[in-house]
Amino acid sequence: MASDRWARVIAASIARHQTRGLVDDATGLADVVIHGRVNLLAVAEDIVAASARQLDPARRSWAGWFSHCVEDRRDLRRIERRRERLAEQIRSDPASPDAAIARLKLRDLES
Repeated sequence: MASDRWARVIAASIARHQTRGLVDDATGLADVVIHGRVNLLAVAEDIVAASARQLDPARRSWAGWFSHCVEDRRDLRRIERRRERLAEQIRSDPASPDAAIARLKLRDLES
């Protein structure tokens, strides 16, 4: 896996496992600022899992590659459907507390 891909995996994992604060990667992955607290054990587990997927010998075959791509497309479609449902919920009643929660969930999906 290329270094920029590893950087994305690490930045996404840090953003996912932070308990407070924010991860600012607005200037790119070469200059990321982390504010707050991060569970580095969970980040390390994500990195180990990503490296295990990278070294998985079953992924080297055509069938493994194809099934991995199919899984990725299914995950992307699932996320897109969830994003559409949240956007519809926000459009239906933008002032409700449920819409505020939907906006937070949508922001979390987009990060």
